[in-house]
Amino acid sequence: LVAYARNGHLLDAKIMFLESPETDMVSWTALLTAYAQNGSVKSAINVFEEMPEHDIVAWNAILAACAQNGHTELALATFSRMPERSLTSWNTMLAEGPQLHSSDQVSQIFKEMPETNLISWTSLLAAHARDGHLELSKCTFDSMPEWSTVTWNALLSVYSRGDSTEQTDSLFGRIPEPDLVSWNALLASYARNSHVSNVIDVFHQMPARNIISWTTALGALI
Repeated sequence: LVAYARNGHLLDAKIMFLESPETDMVSWTALLTAYAQNGSVKSAINVFEEMPEHDIVAWNAILAACAQNGHTELALATFSRMPERSLTSWNTMLAEGPQLHSSDQVSQIFKEMPETNLISWTSLLAAHARDGHLELSKCTFDSMPEWSTVTWNALLSVYSRGDSTEQTDSLFGRIPEPDLVSWNALLASYARNSHVSNVIDVFHQMPARNIISWTTALGALI
């Protein structure tokens, strides 16, 4: 059942669940998670409501199903109903911030958290970056206990939307292990500011390229 659920075989998972002589929290949660991860929110809710009891794993699964599939009100209602919340619960709400909240609301949720980790901080930074708040993004980045490539990229995305290619290039140079997202942000910075020669140089230096890289470069040359 768990194997079927993890691989998205919903019908097989449901059949095995129904044919099981006994069902426990593991099997109920596996079926719930299968529906949740495949976007079948209504079915996930039905399974959740039929469960004889709910543990924190089940609550987190239904919360993620609602949040990740754009059901804002259901996600907020589920979060408020939870008898207890784990770090995963809080991070689910933060991670869906760009879809569910303004960066101010994400900040408020972050402040209410009893504990945080790198995922929490990254979600806060991503919310500020999405809304174009450069100073808040820098302040959040500097306050983080540790950084990952994702956090570097979030800050880089804010700089790349501005008119200072020098600052963007400087920040890019500080990233320990830049990935394709990092390179595309640098490329976009030069393209946005019409630095065609730099666009060409960066494009040729990139260790890998995708459709975004090609589109950005071609757009700068037209």
